[in-house]
Amino acid sequence: MKILKYGWLLLAVICIADLIYSVYKPEEIYSVMLWETNIWVYRLYKLALALFLAKPFFDRKWQKSWIPVPGKSCCKL
Repeated sequence: MKILKYGWLLLAVICIADLIYSVYKPEEIYSVMLWETNIWVYRLYKLALALFLAKPFFDRKWQKSWIPVPGKSCCKL
C-alpha cells in the first residue's frame, strides 16, 4: 500500500511539472481529452488534477501526525 500512496503523489508531481512546462511553451491552444481548449483552461485542469491526485497522500499523512487537521476532531467522545 505504501507504493500506491507514493504513486498518487508521483502522478501529482508529474501534473505540476507539466503545468510549469506549459508556462514556458509558446502555445495558446492545448488538446485536453480530444478537444482543444484555451491555455488557461488547460492550466486550471492540470492544477485541479494535481490537487486531486495529491489529496490521498496528505490525508494519510495528516491522520498519522500529531498536528490536528482543520475540520477534523482530534479525539472521539
